[in-house]
Amino acid sequence: MIQQKMKTHSCGALLYTLYNNRVYIILGKEYDDWFPFKGKCEKNETFEMTAVREIEEETCGIVKLSGIKLKCNYATSRKQYHIGLEYVSHTIITEFYKKRKTYKEKKYLEKTEIKMFPLSSIGERKFHPVTQTPINFYYMFLLDLQEKINKLKTRFPPSIGMETFNRTLYGKA
Repeated sequence: MIQQKMKTHSCGALLYTLYNNRVYIILGKEYDDWFPFKGKCEKNETFEMTAVREIEEETCGIVKLSGIKLKCNYATSRKQYHIGLEYVSHTIITEFYKKRKTYKEKKYLEKTEIKMFPLSSIGERKFHPVTQTPINFYYMFLLDLQEKINKLKTRFPPSIGMETFNRTLYGKA
């Protein structure tokens, strides 16, 4: 009997933010392509634990989550992916570049840069399939979010917290 090798599991998140009342997706650059913040499971980790750890590592410790829902699950020929969606302040961009210079854990500096991509231009870009799949999965949620923001006609402050954002948008924290 031929034994098949188990697929590696990679867990993380597609990050998004709000800037000038527009929704943006934030991706990190690796090997000349843009990817979500993700990485491989370590021994005795749950998928959620892996995602939380990887997001913190790949953002140089800026994004610290207590938990995450990994709703987007898909496979390639080599890996099984479990990707969530997380809101972060747009200040992550400048914080990342400042912290990256002094970050002690050099082995975690896989992302050479990070960038905000406007939701309005996502359809015009071709991303790596590993990135495109979670973008497609979460696109309608993000588009609905953008439409709700447009209808509110409320100017959100540049670095709005998630609790205030949810309360304003949905009437709950």
